Amino acid sequence: MTKQTKAERVVHANALIEEVAKRGRMFFHHKASGRTANFEVTSGGRLRYRDEYTQKLIDTARAGRWQHFSGGGTLQRLVSDLTKYVSNGEPIAAAHFGPFPQFMCDGDVWGYGLETMADLRDALANSDCISRKKDIAA
Repeated sequence: MTKQTKAERVVHANALIEEVAKRGRMFFHHKASGRTANFEVTSGGRLRYRDEYTQKLIDTARAGRWQHFSGGGTLQRLVSDLTKYVSNGEPIAAAHFGPFPQFMCDGDVWGYGLETMADLRDALANSDCISRKKDIAA
């Protein structure tokens, strides 16, 4: 695998956000305006996340609850991990998208429905953002 640039990783992270936004409860998508959240690199070279609802640029490298972020804790963790991916190429865990154990919200942590989450996992199967288990072959 070739080393990707920060700009290429922004494209991959935004594609992942788009996949999430077009399914289920449409997280990262503001239905009234038609806007979808995305990562941007500022003119100064800093990575920022533009929230779909507030339309504010957010410094996602900061610890704690982000001002102007309209999502909940599950989405903040996903965006935080995507920030690490864009910044240094560290892929995110596939576990963000389940499948989840039955004791966790009946296996539907996102409230997307089990079939929709399976569809999302399939759509993200080849995403460069997500870490994949390597085959242990001798």
